Order: sequence, then C-alpha cells, then structure tokens
Amino acid sequence: MRVCHNMQSGQHFLRCSHGYDQAKAATGGAVTMSGALDCGLSCIETGMTLRAVSSVLVREEESLLSCPARVLGCGSTVVVLALGTGSPPRRLCVRDADVCEGWVSTVATDSTQLWSN
Repeated sequence: MRVCHNMQSGQHFLRCSHGYDQAKAATGGAVTMSGALDCGLSCIETGMTLRAVSSVLVREEESLLSCPARVLGCGSTVVVLALGTGSPPRRLCVRDADVCEGWVSTVATDSTQLWSN
C-alpha cells in the first residue's frame, strides 16, 4: 500500500497497488480491465505508459465529483491500470511515478488532449 495526500482535506489516504479492483467492485464491475480507448492520440490500453501534456488533476474515484487527490505536472508519466465506464471512456485509472493511484480524464473540458504516448 502507498499513502497519498489528499490536497483538498489535507488528510492522507491509502491506495493499494490494485486500487482498480476496488473501483471495479464499487461500480458493479463496470471498470474495464482490457480493451482499448481511442481518444485521438492513438489507442490507450491498460498497461501502457502515458505522458501528461499539461497539468492533470487526479481524483480518488472515477466520478468527477470525487475528492481531488493530487495534480500531476506536465511531463509526468503514468501507467494505465483500467479504462473507466462510458463509451468511449473519458476516465482512466492510473498509477504515477510515486506509486499513487487515482482517476484522470483523457481530455480537458475544452476537448484538448491531456496525454501523449
């Protein structure tokens, strides 16, 4: 397990190395563990490494209403653990270089890309 800091509440929370399993259970199995997402840059698949092309907000859960956990700076790298719900999924469960896990968007609210491979 890895202790991560919640920037909104100032509290710490635990993320295990398989946080996507918790998300899968919480959504009734809706988190996809395989497959691919085409969001304009190329195919995003579980297991691949992505690089942030701008600052990206990481949330504790897939929902955009969940607590912000941290902000990844431009150039940060993550490993994709799972694709979110929806078709196509707009959220990804990722693990960053600090081994913290959370959920990020694939594109910004203005539809600009947040990731490159």
